Amino acid sequence: MNGPAPRPLGLAVAPSGFKLSAREAAEAIAEGLRRVVPDADTDLIPLVDGGKGTAEALAAATGGALHHLTATGPTGATVPTHFALLGPGARGPAGARTAAVEMAAVAELSLVPPDQRDRGATTTRGVGELIRAALDFGARCVLVGCGDSGTSDGGAGALQALGARLLDADGRELPPGGRALTRLARVDRSRLDPGWPRPNCWSPATRSTCCAARTRRAWPGSSGRRRTRVRPRSRSCRPRSNAGPTSSRAT
Repeated sequence: MNGPAPRPLGLAVAPSGFKLSAREAAEAIAEGLRRVVPDADTDLIPLVDGGKGTAEALAAATGGALHHLTATGPTGATVPTHFALLGPGARGPAGARTAAVEMAAVAELSLVPPDQRDRGATTTRGVGELIRAALDFGARCVLVGCGDSGTSDGGAGALQALGARLLDADGRELPPGGRALTRLARVDRSRLDPGWPRPNCWSPATRSTCCAARTRRAWPGSSGRRRTRVRPRSRSCRPRSNAGPTSSRAT
């Protein structure tokens, strides 16, 4: 008597980006697995840590969508970029719309030509432009992923894009880049747009691990760095999703 047919081998594919997006890495690994185990049942679970692919993974996990636009890159040149408006499963306080902005999409090192890699001169202005675009689209809870940056201005450029003025002791506005911050004396916030409600923002620690498909998060320590956990201003601003992993059965 023949027994029951064997069940297909189930494989969870849960990579980080490997300099691709997490989704691209998962798809590439799954393709390789299917060459060896053609009938494998694979679950693709992209892992993101605030770096490249974060917005894409969170949008996919929550039924949201990427919005494409151009913004200021790390050297001041305009670059194509994106942010994500998350789906109904990732609402913020009082049901507020949630957006995900990733620094890597507009200020990663690959956007800085080798002959312009001066960390004292590069800017995060584009990150602020993405936050502003997300607010203009109606988001009131903004997740900012700070991994894979080619900048060292501490977010000063993002503040400037949102309307703040960074002034030296003589009241002159500072130029872009972290090097100029040695002359910072005062931050003038009077030009921040008063029509925008104050968003709740959460910046994951650079070395955090976010399982987008199942919204599990951990903040492991990393070699040579102090263990850091950046908490959201509002607990209800953390993304929630009922979305499961993408399932792909090989044929």
